[in-house]
Order: sequence, then structure tokens, then C-alpha cells
Amino acid sequence: MYLTPDEMRSINSASAGTELLKKKEQEQREKQLLINNSNKQVELLQGQINILKQQLEEVKEEKKKINELYELKNKELEDSTKELKKSKIYNTVMLGIAIASLVATILIGVFL
Repeated sequence: MYLTPDEMRSINSASAGTELLKKKEQEQREKQLLINNSNKQVELLQGQINILKQQLEEVKEEKKKINELYELKNKELEDSTKELKKSKIYNTVMLGIAIASLVATILIGVFL
């Protein structure tokens, strides 16, 4: 059994069409695989972004606490500085009274 040239062309074009269809299907599968991989990467990145956002919020809270502690310590320092000034004045007055007492005692001892 021999094939006519028309039959040969139709067989050749059918096999070429089948190969082209297979090639297009393979390309489509590869594109879908790339899309799936890209979607997985996007999901991973979104998860990492969410983790970073949570960490940023925690850092902001820690900064707020540190600033509050700093303000408290700064207020304590100011109060301590004021108290130190008062103590110096009090000690100076007491020293003056002690010296006046000493002078008075010496003068009483000398004149009596």
C-alpha cells in the first residue's frame, strides 16, 4: 500500500501539528510552574514582611518604655540636684552657726 502525495502531506502536517501542540502544552506547563513558584515566593515574602512589622511594633514599644524610663531618671536627677543644693545651703548655715558658737565660746573664755 502506497500513499499519495496528498496523503503524505496530510500525515506530515498532522504530525507537525501534534508536535506544535505538544510544544505549546510544554510551554504552558513551564509558564504555570513559574507562576506557581512566583506565588510561593510572594507568600513567603508577605510572611516575612508581617514578621518584620511585628518586630517593628515591638521595637517601637521598647523605645517608648526606654524614653519613659529616661524621663523618669532625668526627673530624679533634677530632684536630687535640687536636694543637693538645699543640703549645701543648710550645711553652710550650720557651719556658720558652729563657727559663731566657737568664737562666742572663745570670747567668753577669754573675758571671764
